[in-house]
Amino acid sequence: MHQIEVYAREWCMPVCCRYAVYAVVACLVNRTLERSLSFSLTRIMMKIFKTNSEETVTDCRLYFGLPLVADAIKKRKINFLHKISTACNVLC
Repeated sequence: MHQIEVYAREWCMPVCCRYAVYAVVACLVNRTLERSLSFSLTRIMMKIFKTNSEETVTDCRLYFGLPLVADAIKKRKINFLHKISTACNVLC
């Protein structure tokens, strides 16, 4: 069972969360899009853990250290803007 936990913690969960918010860094994100991505990620996790309970998914998210979609988007956007502002690019 320990190997399954390690696999889920280090591979499955971060990849799901990362790909859910990957493309929205440079886009304007409104509340509707955040809710849509959150709903999709919750449904993916429900399939992975074979459950219909959102409480179970929330517990798994906390256990595996996954942020909420809105928090992940904000963090990625801040990192993206920081990299752009510190880049030594003549065109910007």
